[in-house]
Amino acid sequence: MINVIKKCKTNCQEIGKKCNTKTGRCKKITSKDSPYLSPKASPKASPKASPKASPKVSPKLVKKKLCKEDCSKFLTTTGLERRCNYETGRCKAVIPEKPKLTEKDCGMFERLNEGRTRCIAIPFGERLQKLRDYKVYFEVKPYNIKKAQELGAIWDKENKQLYYTGKVSLGNVMKLNYMSLQKPNKKYLNSEQVPYQFKGYAMVSGARWDPKEKQWYYFDNLPEQNQIVLRNVDWKHFDYRYKYELAY
Repeated sequence: MINVIKKCKTNCQEIGKKCNTKTGRCKKITSKDSPYLSPKASPKASPKASPKASPKVSPKLVKKKLCKEDCSKFLTTTGLERRCNYETGRCKAVIPEKPKLTEKDCGMFERLNEGRTRCIAIPFGERLQKLRDYKVYFEVKPYNIKKAQELGAIWDKENKQLYYTGKVSLGNVMKLNYMSLQKPNKKYLNSEQVPYQFKGYAMVSGARWDPKEKQWYYFDNLPEQNQIVLRNVDWKHFDYRYKYELAY
């Protein structure tokens, strides 16, 4: 049989191929067709040039849309408030942030929680310790400062004042009060304010016993928190809560 040679209509070299004379079509160049190509390694394609990085497009500035209405005037459910949504220009309901508190916002037997959003009550054991560690500040003439220190008074460097604590004996307290420029007065308490079975709590809080009048009293230069407790506290309830905390 005579083999008919067919010519390819397209120029196969331009597209990197070889003309197949049997079919008249372009075919890929293999290792058999080209002695320069090893059968094991295929020709590596030339690396394409990396396209240039496109310039960064700056983000569009978002314009704030002001609300036409005053959002604070709208009524909301309990615990929510209305604020302007600057993306939509409409009022939206949000949960208000709780304001931060300070120690001054809490009572004498309260302290701030970890988030400083509310005051919490301190245990009764700490309350009793707070009452026991009271300080009575007073002023004397300069030449009586050393004498007051000999009687048990302590000099406070920060406040630049003398003070005494509950550890000072009643006799020395009388002498220090007599030396004080502002003489304190006695405030008497009745039997309901200081029940006999709970007199120990009153004593550590600054109360004294008057054998002549047969009544408990305190001096009005005592810290305000101790005075309020001695006049108003229910020692029976205080004793119950204090012992309950010790048990648990």
